[in-house]
Amino acid sequence: MAITKEDLYKLIDQLNEAKIPFAYDFLKYLIQQDNPFKVYENMPADPLPMNDEEREQWEKKNEGELTSLKRLKKELGL
Repeated sequence: MAITKEDLYKLIDQLNEAKIPFAYDFLKYLIQQDNPFKVYENMPADPLPMNDEEREQWEKKNEGELTSLKRLKKELGL
């Protein structure tokens, strides 16, 4: 599926007023960069695993998202 400028316009029309400056800045950034994600190519992985508190916060933030099989088995007592 090809994304058209019309598709982008429809998304922009759905933004609330508070998010318009962010969308503007991001689109401006994309236009100015040859490869806006190049900075991430050589970024090292985070050497520290999440602690329990960080994991809980992440899971709470992502509530309703997919759950790992390991976690699901733990919750079901399997």
